[in-house]
Order: sequence, then structure tokens, then C-alpha cells
Amino acid sequence: MKNRRLTKRLINTLLFACVIINGFQAMAQETDSIGKSGQVNKLFEPTANKPFPGASVIVIHHGKILLNQGYGLANIEKNQPNTPLTVFRLGSITKQFTAMAILQLYDKQMLQIDDYVEKYFPGTLNGNKITIKNLLTHTSGIMESLDKELAFTPGAQISYSNAGYILLGKIIEKVSGMSYEKYLQENIFKPLGMNNTGYEHPDIKVRNCATGYIISDNGSYTDIGESDVSGAFSAGALYSTAEDMFRWDQALYTEKLVKASTLNQAFSQATLNDGSTIKYGFGWMVSQWRGIKEVGHGGDITGFNSYIARYPDEQFTVIVLSNIEMRPPGPLPDAGILAHKIAEIYLADKISATKEHVAISLDPKILDSYTGQYKWINASKSWIEASGEFLTIYKKNNQLFGKSKVGEIEINAEGENQFFMKDNSTIKFLIEKDKVNGMVFDAMGLGVVIVNAQKVN
Repeated sequence: MKNRRLTKRLINTLLFACVIINGFQAMAQETDSIGKSGQVNKLFEPTANKPFPGASVIVIHHGKILLNQGYGLANIEKNQPNTPLTVFRLGSITKQFTAMAILQLYDKQMLQIDDYVEKYFPGTLNGNKITIKNLLTHTSGIMESLDKELAFTPGAQISYSNAGYILLGKIIEKVSGMSYEKYLQENIFKPLGMNNTGYEHPDIKVRNCATGYIISDNGSYTDIGESDVSGAFSAGALYSTAEDMFRWDQALYTEKLVKASTLNQAFSQATLNDGSTIKYGFGWMVSQWRGIKEVGHGGDITGFNSYIARYPDEQFTVIVLSNIEMRPPGPLPDAGILAHKIAEIYLADKISATKEHVAISLDPKILDSYTGQYKWINASKSWIEASGEFLTIYKKNNQLFGKSKVGEIEINAEGENQFFMKDNSTIKFLIEKDKVNGMVFDAMGLGVVIVNAQKVN
């Protein structure tokens, strides 16, 4: 009897100790989370107590929201703040929804990923050479128009193509018998409860939508005014909120929309004709970041820029939706840079200490050889419209800078002819017979948007 009482007391003591320990652990985790939130808040200090636009940010770990916060103003004129329910244009994040629709139709056996475009649109130029997979992975060779010859053999290389994703939207309509907008509403948005997500029309005002801004030469922000992005169609015409994007992110861990095996194709690096892989899947950029797998994508459209960075092995996601146009750069970094800075804060114990790029010093004479004006030679129409026809490289205090229509940026050396920028974009200068004759520019260093330029003086 005595032994039973002692045993009971011991069990109660142990249970009490466990409760106390768990309580302390919960308090420590909560304190740690608050500390990290404070670090994120510091990133947005440029918007604090100022008439500046900003962003809505959500941070997710194992299905739990760690941070859900608006920064800056959704509308400067009305002094209306950004909140977790503020609506933002998504730009190219639209592409992952387009890819999902294609995968749903594939799961339903209504199309095949390897189908040729001509099956759905007979008479399309090169339609007998381009597959749906080529369109999904930007390996079709289509540049700005379906009516022009291909830039390369489909599957031979990657070149980011909005036109390719617009064609995917038309295939969705053809196969489903529904408009692109209705298909997404019925098969993705409604099932996930994404009630504040949709397709933007120029004649329909979206409730609670942020105003888009661009920074002026004098440092003030200018309202972009009325603009029509419906032409971006299935490549970039969607809008959403941070909280709706949380629902989207969580669905990607389940089979609510497609089979896991099907979804895995979207999150895997695609293979080219020669067997090499590229850092793009189906609507997602797929790469290693600081030693862990990242599946993400950015969006850049009139008055807005956005980024979703998912780290599936950690079940961790950062989403940044901003009502500031990406170019020219202002006091607040673009959404992609912010997303990665936030990921660094929360995943400090998971990521490698070594960063992708480490700056080195070069002989000033070597730097001088790279200065001059470079003309883009294989850039898309949208690239030229955004950045202009030329990139000027100049030196100041033994530091290279790049200047274009979008502003100027510091360029750091990591090798004798290899350079990088703060957004991880890289430049490789091309040298022939000891003379610099051009460069290869890799936007964000992902091997997805690559543009060549020729040195003209």
C-alpha cells in the first residue's frame, strides 16, 4: 500500500515537472518568436511613421503562422495601412496557379504534359515542336510572340517566356471548356477558401486593394494611377492577400488539388534535351539556398512586386506582397530580398553560414577594362521596356556600378570576370583576345532569366 502511494506521488511529481518544463519551453519559444518578429520589423523601418507604401508579410512554420503583419501604407493619400487582408497584384506568381491548373487537367487525364501544342491549336507556328512541358519550364524557345520563329530548339535551353504561359492559359480554356478565370475559381480558389483571390479586370474595382506606387527621382512615391494588367492573362493577372496565400501554401503539402506524385513534378528541376537540369520546375524556381532546398517565385508588375519562398523540408514559408514597383530601387528592398532576409532570421540554425557570394578586391586596371556601355542583344520586349536598351558600367572609388533606366546598383567582384549584385544577380564578362567584348547577365542568379549584352564602347 505504502509503495503504491509512493509510486503515485512520484508519478504526480514527474507530471508536474513535465508541465513546468513544457511551460518554460513554450515561454522560451514565444520569446524567441517575438525577438525574431522584432528583427523583421527592423527591416521595414524605412516605412515606419512615413508616407510610404510597403508590404504585407506572412511567415509560416509547420502550419503555424509566426508573423502576419502589414507595413507601410496601402494608400498614401487616404493614410490607409497595409494589413494581412490587403489585396496585392501577384504578377508572375500567377504562373504557379496556371501550372497547377494544367496539372489538375493532367490528373484528370484530360491532357498529357508531353502533348504538342498543335493538338490543341492546329496551325500554330512550331506547334508540332513545342510541348506543354516546354511551356511550363520556359524551354519552348518562344520569346514575345507565337508568330515569330523560335529563339532555340525546344528543350535545348531555358529562356523565361510570358508568352508561353499565356498559351498555357488558352490550353486550360480549350481543354476545360471554361474561362481561365472561372476554372481557377471553381477548382483552386473556392476549394481552398481563397475568397480574396481572383483575376483582375480593368472595369471592376477590387475591394480592399492596395494602390501601386513607383519611386520618383526626388525620393517620393507616385501613384501609378489606373492601369490594366489583364493583358498579362495567365502569366500575371491574378491578385491575392497574404492570408489567402497562406491557404495556398498549406494546400501544397496535401493532395487537395492534385496527387503528391504529380505535384512533385512541379517542385523538381526540369531536364533539358542534353540531360542537364535547370533551376525551374512547373511554375516554380527550384534551387538550393544557403544549403537547403528552396521552391519559390517572384512577381513584378505595374506598381507591385511580390515573392513566395518555400522551404519544404523545413515546412517553412515566407510570403512578401508589396505595393511598390520593383524598379527603380527605393529605401525598401524588393520583395525577393526581403523574403530571404526574413528566412535568414527564422532559419539561422538551419542554413549554412557561407553565403552564395563573397566579394573580393580586384586590381583597379581590371575594373577599368569592364567599364563602358553594353547593349542588350537577346532581351525580351518587356526587359527593354523596363530597363532600356543599354547598361552602363562605371567605376567610382574602386567599385563598379551598373546604371540603366531603372537606376543604379553596386556590382561586386567574386572572381576576375565574375560579379554579383545584392539581389544575387550575376554578371560574367566575356573576354576574347584580352579584350572585353560583352557580358552574360543572370537575373537573381537562378539561371532562369539570362540576357546577353555586347560592349559598344
